Amino acid sequence: MKPLNLVMSAFGPYAGRTEVPLKKLGGSGLFLICGDTGAGKTTIFDAITFALYGEASGSTRTAETLRSDFAAPDAKTFVELSFSHAGRLYTVRRNPRYRRPKKKGGMTTESADAALTRPDGTVCSGAGAVTAEITGLLGIDCKQFRQTAMIAQGEFLKLLLADSAERSEIFRRVFDTGVYRRIQDALKAREQELKAALEENARAVFQDAAAASPDGTVLTEAALGQFAEEQNVSAAGPLAERLAQSCAADEKKAGDVSARRGAARAQAAALTGRIAAAQQQNRLFADLEQANRRCAELEARAPQMERERQREAAAERAESLVAPAHRDYLREKEAASGLEEAARSARGKIAGEEHSLARRKAALAEEQGKEARRAELAERIAGLRAALPEYESIQALRDGAERTRQELEGLTERHEKAAARLEALRSGRRKRAQELEALRDAETGLVACRARLDRQAQTCGRLEQIRAGAAGVLQTLQTRDVRRERFGRAEPLFREANRRAEEAEVAFLREQAGLMAARLQDGRPCPVCGSTVHPAPAAPPASAPDEAELRRLKAERDRCRRELEAASLAANEASAKLESDRANLYAAASAVLGDLTGCKDVRELNARAEAALKDARAQRRELGQSLAGLQAQCERRKQLEEEQKQSEQPEKQAETEAADLEKQTADLQADLRAKRAQVQALRGTLRFDSAGAARKEIGRLSAELDGSRRALEQARRSLAECENALGAEKAVLAQTLQNLEKAGKRAAEARAEYAARLARAGFRDEQAYLSAALPERERETLKQRLETYRGDCRSAREAAARLKAETAGKAPVDCEKLNAALARARAQEAECDEALRGVHARLDGNRRVLERLKKALAEREKTLRRYETALDLSRTANGALTGRQRLNFEQFVQAAYFNRILERANRQLSGMTDGRYALLRRETASDLRARFGLDIDVFDRYTGKIRDVKSLSGGESFKASLALALGLSDVVQSRSGGVRIETMFVDEGFGSLDDESRRQAIAALAGLAGGGRLIGIISHVSELREQIDRQVVVTRGMTGSTVRIVAGGRRAG
Repeated sequence: MKPLNLVMSAFGPYAGRTEVPLKKLGGSGLFLICGDTGAGKTTIFDAITFALYGEASGSTRTAETLRSDFAAPDAKTFVELSFSHAGRLYTVRRNPRYRRPKKKGGMTTESADAALTRPDGTVCSGAGAVTAEITGLLGIDCKQFRQTAMIAQGEFLKLLLADSAERSEIFRRVFDTGVYRRIQDALKAREQELKAALEENARAVFQDAAAASPDGTVLTEAALGQFAEEQNVSAAGPLAERLAQSCAADEKKAGDVSARRGAARAQAAALTGRIAAAQQQNRLFADLEQANRRCAELEARAPQMERERQREAAAERAESLVAPAHRDYLREKEAASGLEEAARSARGKIAGEEHSLARRKAALAEEQGKEARRAELAERIAGLRAALPEYESIQALRDGAERTRQELEGLTERHEKAAARLEALRSGRRKRAQELEALRDAETGLVACRARLDRQAQTCGRLEQIRAGAAGVLQTLQTRDVRRERFGRAEPLFREANRRAEEAEVAFLREQAGLMAARLQDGRPCPVCGSTVHPAPAAPPASAPDEAELRRLKAERDRCRRELEAASLAANEASAKLESDRANLYAAASAVLGDLTGCKDVRELNARAEAALKDARAQRRELGQSLAGLQAQCERRKQLEEEQKQSEQPEKQAETEAADLEKQTADLQADLRAKRAQVQALRGTLRFDSAGAARKEIGRLSAELDGSRRALEQARRSLAECENALGAEKAVLAQTLQNLEKAGKRAAEARAEYAARLARAGFRDEQAYLSAALPERERETLKQRLETYRGDCRSAREAAARLKAETAGKAPVDCEKLNAALARARAQEAECDEALRGVHARLDGNRRVLERLKKALAEREKTLRRYETALDLSRTANGALTGRQRLNFEQFVQAAYFNRILERANRQLSGMTDGRYALLRRETASDLRARFGLDIDVFDRYTGKIRDVKSLSGGESFKASLALALGLSDVVQSRSGGVRIETMFVDEGFGSLDDESRRQAIAALAGLAGGGRLIGIISHVSELREQIDRQVVVTRGMTGSTVRIVAGGRRAG
C-alpha cells in the first residue's frame, strides 16, 4: 500500500482544507516531514491511519477528538486518502463523530461515516464496512499497520532496554502469544485440580473408615484404630473386605434375635386380649353405680324447678297482655314533654330577634350619614390619576441616567484592565525568555523514567494479586472451620433421630394387639381368637405410635442422615480448596518475593507482601513525581515558545483599545450630567417622589371608598334578613302550641288503657307488673333450664335400666394375675428388641460406610491415572521439568519470533555501525531456577566480547533500537501473510546522534527505501533538511497549520 494524495479538512491543527500530494515525493527513497514543535507533523500519519481504519495512530487520542480547534463552525471534518495497492487505485473518505452548530441555532452531532471508491468505480459505504474491506484488502488490521508502518518516538528504545519479563509482555501484545500462556495456565490448573481431588478422595476414605463400627470379632476396634493412625490409603481395600464380612455376620445374628422376639410378641398379644375383655366387664358395674347416683340427685332438685316454672308463667302474662299498652303510654308522654320544650325555645328566639332588629336599624342610619366622606375620596382619586403621566416621564429620565452611569463604570473598568493587560503582556514576554533559557531537552530522561515506572507498576500489580490471594486463603480457612463445626453439630442430631426412630418401631410392634383391636369390625373374625363378636375390644395405649408417626420419625432420621452426609462433603470440599489455594499462592509469591522456606503461615506471607508492596509503591510514587516533572518541563517549553510568538499582536490591540475607551468615557459623562438636571427640574412640581408612591396613595383611597360603600350595602341586607327571621319564628311558635294541645289528649287516653290491662292480667298494681316482667333473654334462659331438667330425668332413668339389664347374671373380675403374665412376656420381648436395635444400628451404618468406601476407591483409581498424565503435561508446558532450563511454552514461541526479529535487525545494525555490533538473544541463565529467553546481549566485533545491551551509548542505543524496530516491522509484515507496506514513517529520535551516526542511520534507511519503498522521517532536527532534499514542511500559524512539499529543492504544493 502506497499513499498518493492526502486531503485533511478541519483535522487536528489544520483549520481548513489542506492537501498533501504525496505522489510528488516519488515512488521510493527517503523524504522528511519537518516543522515547528506541535505544528502537526505526526498528524499526517494520524490522518492516513484514520482514513484507512477510523482510528488515530496513537493510543492517547480518540477519533472523537480529531476535529480542529481552529476550524470554522460550518467547516466539515474529514480525511480523504488516495492510495495504490497491487497496481490498482483506491480512494477512501472518512469523517469522525463530532459536534457542530445547527443552521437554525444550537448544536448537533455529526455521525461517523466512510466511503471507499474501488478501481471499478463501485463504492462501499459505512464506517464499519469500509474498515472491514480495507483490512481484508491490505491483509493487516489497524494494530498491525501501526506496528509495521510507524516507528514511534521512544517506543523501541523501551523495547531495546526492557528486561525479559517486560519484553515478553510486549511480544504478547504484538504476536498475540497470550493463547500459549493460557494453555500453560489451563494445564497447571488441571494438575492442581486433580491433585486436590486425590487429596480430597483420601480425606473422604479416612473419614468414612472412621464412621465404621467394630463388631468385636470380624472387624475389631484395634484394626480400625491402626488404619486411622497409619493414614495409608492403600490399606483401604483390605479394610473394605473385612467390613463386608462383618456385615454378613450381623445379618445372620439379626435373623436369630428377630425369631425369638416374634414368639414373645405373640404371647403378649393373646394376654392383652384377655385383659381387655375383663376390664370392659368391670367398667359396666362401675357405670351402673354412677347412673343410680344421678337419679337420686335429680329427684332432690324437683321443688326448686317447680318454683321456676311458676315464675316463667307470670313473666309470659306480663309480656303478652300489659307490655304493649305500657310502651304506648310512655311514648305519648315523652312526645308532650318535647313540644313544651320547643315552645319555650321559640319564645326565647323571638325576644332575641326583636333586640337585634333595633341594633341593625341604628347601624343603617350611621352608614347613611357618611355620604359626604365618600364624595371627598372620589374627588381626590381622580386628581391623583390625572398626574400619573408626569411621574412616568421623571422615571424614564432616571432610568436613562442610571444606564448611562452603569455604562460609564464599565468603560472605566475596561480601560483599567486594558492597561494592566498590556503591562502583563510585556512583563510575561521578558519572563518567558528567561525561563526558555533555563529549560533544556529532557526526552532521554523521560524515556528511561517511563521504563522504570512500568517495571515498578508490574511489581505492584503482582504484589496486590498476592495479597488478594492471601485474603482468599484466609477466607477459605474460615469457611473450612465453619463447615467442620457444622459437621460436628449434625452428627449427634443424626444419632438422636436414629434412636427415636428405632424406639418407636419397637413400641409400634409391641403394641400390635391394641392397634389390631382398633380395626375390629362386627361380623368379621378376630385375627387372634377368631370370634366374630367383639363386646370389649382392647384400647391402644396412649404411648403407642401409629404408622403415620412411625413414618414421620423415619423420615426425620433420613433427613438428618442427608444433612450429615452433606456437611461431611462440604467440609471435605473446603479442605481441598484450602490446600489448592495455598499451593497456588506460594507458587505465585515465590516468583516475586524469592525464597519462602521459612514462611509457613499465610498471615506472615501476607505481611511480607504488604511490606514489599509498601516499598514498591513508595518507589513508584517517587518515579511518578520525577516523570511528572520531566513531562511538565517538555510541555512548558512548547508552551513558552508558542506564547512568545503570539504576544506581540495582543500588545498592539491593548494600546488601541485603551485610547478608544478614554474618548467614550468623556462623552458618557456629559450625557449623564444633562439627564440629572432634567430630573431635578420636573421633581419640584409634584407631591410624591415617584409614580409608585402616587399609585400607592390611589390604592389606599380607593380601598377606603370601596369599604365604605360595602358597609352601607351590608347594613341594608342585614336589616332585611333580621325582619324575615322574626316573622318565621312567630309562625313556628303558633304551630308548636297547637301540636302541644293534641299531644296532651293522646297521653291521657294511653294512661287509661294501661290501667285496664293491669287489672285483666291479674296484677294488683304497677309495681307487681314491673316485678313479674323479665327481659326476653332471661325468659328464654328460664325455659331452656326447665327443658334441660326434664331431659336429664328421662336419660338417667333409661341408663340405669339398661345397665341393670346388661349386668344381670355377671360379677366383677380380678385382673392382677393376667397383668403379671403379660409383664413377663413383654420383658422378654424388650430384651430381644434391645439386642436387635444394636445389631441393626451397626449393620446400617457399616453398609453405608462400605458403599462409600467402594465408590471412593474406584474413583481414586481413575483420578490417579488422569493426574499422572496432567502432571507431565503441566511441567513440560510451564518449564518445570527437573534438570532443565525454566523455559515455558509461551517463552519458547516468543523466542522463535525474537530470533527472526534479531536476524533482520542485525542486517540494518551492521550497516549503521560499520559491521561493529550484532544483537544476540541470551540463551543461558545464571541458574536452572531463573526464567529467561528474551534478554538481549550485544556482540562487539572490535573487542570480540559479548556484553549487556544497556552498556551502549545514547547514539548507539538509538541505532540498535531503530534496527530492532525495522526488524520487528519486517517480521510482523511476513506474519501477516507476506503483506508489503510500501510507505513507512520514522518519528523523531535523530537528535541524539552525531553527524557520522546520523549519516549511517540515514544510509541504512535509504537502503531500505529501495525497490519501490518510500520512507518518511518525522523530525525537527535542522541538519536533516540538508541531507534529505524531498520534504513535507509543516508551518504553525495563529489560525492553524499549513503544509507545503519541497521536492528536489523546489516547492511542489
